[in-house]
Amino acid sequence: MSDVSGKVRVGSPKTAGSRRTVYLSPSILDLLRREQHRQAELRIIHGPKWQESGRVFVNSLGGTLLPNNLKRDMQRIYTAAGVRHLHIHGLRDTYASLAARQGVPIEVISKQLGHASVAFTLNVYRTVFQDERQRWAIDVDDLTKEPEKK
Repeated sequence: MSDVSGKVRVGSPKTAGSRRTVYLSPSILDLLRREQHRQAELRIIHGPKWQESGRVFVNSLGGTLLPNNLKRDMQRIYTAAGVRHLHIHGLRDTYASLAARQGVPIEVISKQLGHASVAFTLNVYRTVFQDERQRWAIDVDDLTKEPEKK
């Protein structure tokens, strides 16, 4: 979805790799089920005013969540949480960097993001945090040792 000259356009993904299965954790699936339940309640409250858009995230009447409204809501949430404001696309950067920090293989992150190459994910999306650099500092003596066999 994009906002071009004040008109929202919904189109197909840019590449074949963009059309993919994205695996979600149990906690995210639970969050999505709660949202589905919330929308069912809103559907009853609003009755005929409810717009069935078929989307996962919708506006207060079930219609398409417009990019500018999403941006406004995100800014409000960032301010309330006391965190740095990001553009919507910045959430992908954050996911990639935090997932890598947790040890998720970069190949898996790249597939989740729909990238054609791991190099692109590393070059564009991966931030290396200072604590990672400190944690992975290798003692010169360790460079000459044989790796431990498992």
